Amino acid sequence: MGCEFGGLLLSLLDAARAENWARPEGELVDRDAELHEKLDWNRLAGRRMARTRAMLLSKEDRFHRVLLSLSIEPLRHVHSCFLKHAHTAPDDASWPLLLNELWPPASRNVAAMEHLATLLGGESSRLVLLFALSQNETVAQWVENCPEEAKRARSTFLLVAASLHRRYECNVCRWPFKLFALADGRRVGEHTEICRQFFSTRTCCLPAGFAREIRQAVEQQNFIEHVGRWRWFFLLTSVILKMSIASVERRHATHRQAANPGMPFYMFSADSVLAEARQQLTAVVRTQDERMLASHVQLVSSGSPSRPVDFHKLQRLVRGSIEADLGGRL
Repeated sequence: MGCEFGGLLLSLLDAARAENWARPEGELVDRDAELHEKLDWNRLAGRRMARTRAMLLSKEDRFHRVLLSLSIEPLRHVHSCFLKHAHTAPDDASWPLLLNELWPPASRNVAAMEHLATLLGGESSRLVLLFALSQNETVAQWVENCPEEAKRARSTFLLVAASLHRRYECNVCRWPFKLFALADGRRVGEHTEICRQFFSTRTCCLPAGFAREIRQAVEQQNFIEHVGRWRWFFLLTSVILKMSIASVERRHATHRQAANPGMPFYMFSADSVLAEARQQLTAVVRTQDERMLASHVQLVSSGSPSRPVDFHKLQRLVRGSIEADLGGRL
């Protein structure tokens, strides 16, 4: 989008047109007979260039592209967080992803919905990318001069926000996952209220499965007396619980790539175990790198004097220590 706003992409297309590496636009006529002829790559490139140039010059298409980029920006932020933890090793220095999503100040879903709320309220600076396309200076002026564009933007933001809110409420912020907040030390003051809300809810109103089983098998007083055991159970479950199926898809793709009808099963199993071990080792190294980078940024932001850090050297040291540790255990 930055290249488009700066006019770089359009200038590149004009330069390619000036060099005449593609057929002129006058010859770009679709014919059914061409399907049976030899494909002319120059003509095909010319057609694509003409369509791309027409799309870039269209004000309506540009508005739709900018609106689409603003709408999916918070969703990309959420997806990047979930995909980041899809196949990495557990990080013992950070809270589990599920506990972060259940706590609004640390939830990526809540942050994305708050960002969409600022867009709907006309308070986000991102809206300048929309109303500047029609030569308006403020959001109020844009709503008054271009009501159709404002309605289209509002309906799009509402659709994305409602879809994200529904997925968050139906998949994360519900029972029994709300009970997992009892394992979060940042929410100690809310633990009593969470227990009260859970046991004040009728069994028929709880989702079928684990929530109903706890409600039917355990009394409130017994649950509170043994809450320490439940906290340990919820903490371990939140660590191993995956919030995405990307890790499963990755394993399927790895096994499918290594599959060979002529390979014995023991060799296939060894290759699969080795590939998974390499993936986990890479995840551990990446976690260590991110932790060191975060500590360095914290030192710089606090104003403490620090020497320049060679992250490539640190990465080699960390990888060497991990490999030595694994080699000693094996």
